[in-house]
Amino acid sequence: MTAPTVTFSDNLPGIANRSTGSLRFTLTFSEAVTGLEASDLSVSNGTLLSVDAGADSSTYTVSVSPALGVASGKIGLTLKAGAVTDASGNQNLAASNSAQAIDTVAPAAPKPVPLLGFDNPQVTIQTSMGTMVAELYPTQAPITVANMLAYANAGFYSGTLFHRVIPGFMDQGGGYNALGYKTPTYAAITLESNNGLSNLRGTLAMARTAVADSATSQFFINQVDNLFLNYSSTASPGYAVFGKVLAGLDVVDSIAEVPRNISDKPLTDITITSLQQTATGSALLASSSSLSVSGLEPGAAWSYSLNGGSTWLAGSGTNLALPAGSYAANTIQIKQTDAAGNASIGSFSSTLTHNTAALVSAELLAYSWKTHTLLDDVSLSNGSFSQASTANGAAILEAIKGQALSLTASRAIPSAEATATSAAVNLQDAIAILKMIVGLEVNGTNKALSPYQALAADYDGNGLVQLTDAIGVLKHVVGLTAPDPAWRFVNELDTTVPSKTTLSPGLAQTSITASLSASSPVKVGLVGYLSGDVDGSFAGATGALDLDNTQASYFTTLVAANSGLSLAQFGVY
Repeated sequence: MTAPTVTFSDNLPGIANRSTGSLRFTLTFSEAVTGLEASDLSVSNGTLLSVDAGADSSTYTVSVSPALGVASGKIGLTLKAGAVTDASGNQNLAASNSAQAIDTVAPAAPKPVPLLGFDNPQVTIQTSMGTMVAELYPTQAPITVANMLAYANAGFYSGTLFHRVIPGFMDQGGGYNALGYKTPTYAAITLESNNGLSNLRGTLAMARTAVADSATSQFFINQVDNLFLNYSSTASPGYAVFGKVLAGLDVVDSIAEVPRNISDKPLTDITITSLQQTATGSALLASSSSLSVSGLEPGAAWSYSLNGGSTWLAGSGTNLALPAGSYAANTIQIKQTDAAGNASIGSFSSTLTHNTAALVSAELLAYSWKTHTLLDDVSLSNGSFSQASTANGAAILEAIKGQALSLTASRAIPSAEATATSAAVNLQDAIAILKMIVGLEVNGTNKALSPYQALAADYDGNGLVQLTDAIGVLKHVVGLTAPDPAWRFVNELDTTVPSKTTLSPGLAQTSITASLSASSPVKVGLVGYLSGDVDGSFAGATGALDLDNTQASYFTTLVAANSGLSLAQFGVY
């Protein structure tokens, strides 16, 4: 007695994906058989739709619908033993096939991230205790804002809770609903806490774990000023502020008053009924002509549309270069398709204008505020270029498009300046900080305090000049553990700087913006101050160039042309 055997084949050479409505398995038996019914077959990662006999009774067609939500695996089709009988009464043995790959999970929608000037978009947070309206800050926290808007536009937050409330601290939501934890649909994002924003009352910040780049969907609203949550260092990165409540602070306070259990969970659910983007904001693409594309899945291909999805073009890398022009909200769309063919689409939900102004060049000059030492090796970057100043403190940026230049400037301590840098932060600076705190004149009778002195006096970088800063300088002087002196830079024409002569000069800037409206080449001066060097004694290594020698009338010309500036600001009395 010989049992009939069977061979399986299917009609899909690729991977079964979300768009695969059904696939057909052909069961070819070694001889004509009878008796095959649907109950004789079982399917894993799929649903049996139908069983149809062929013309010669040796072949059968089995239709199967792939299961949704299968990240990776195989579709299995099993024929039980004794399902069919041949002409001699022999029955088959059990047989199965699991050759068909399946992936029916769509990749997360990609997120276009704007690294550019922005009118802030707004979101409305409707809760069971009232409504809040918040503006978001994509210029300072582009990745974080894009992440929040992607979740909001996908409806993720509807039905989630403010699940952790601590009076006198914060209200946290976006991670749980009434059934429990709600799994985020996007990967963790880059931490943007070092963005110059502070965890003040009413601000929104992203929650995270101890791992720096772990923020996903959860956010919190600061009930009070929580400055200890601000960025302090890479070892103590704090939490990324990305928005502020404009209306509804009373709702924030009401949430803070609800009864809670010992885990700070409200005893009655405080539900976010909806969190929606209600004002699109407006972006001006100036110094860079591209959007960063975030959230791409490894191995996925992506394409883009500039007309709301009517036509698509292939993308490459992680940036989208844009032609000059104006784009309405959601006109720019990004579609990614994973290896299985599953697709998802994300859109840029604000209006965007790529400025068509003529290309200009910018001549940058970096110098110290007091001794006017020209500073080399100042690293300049805005995402599309990277350059460093030369020995004469200069750098030239060619072919810039737009009306504004936004860049970061930083300077590591060169080995040749290590001794001079350390010596520049000394006992005199600690005394100067103490004088500032008690209200005495720092520079002598009737010599105004420079705003760069106040900024440098904030040695620990918390935005305030306090006794702890003087102690930090003293620790540095005697060789105890203390922050290292570090270079910070601002635009010499920054109109916010002259007023920073108080004990609250604010956090150090992380980016510099300069107008490009003047005729090319545009001159941009970068003023450097060394944290802790309150008296500005740093004069560089031996042989360093001096701006007062290379351009003797530089500061008198600068002050004469800009009414908001004074010579005292630059240490000239």
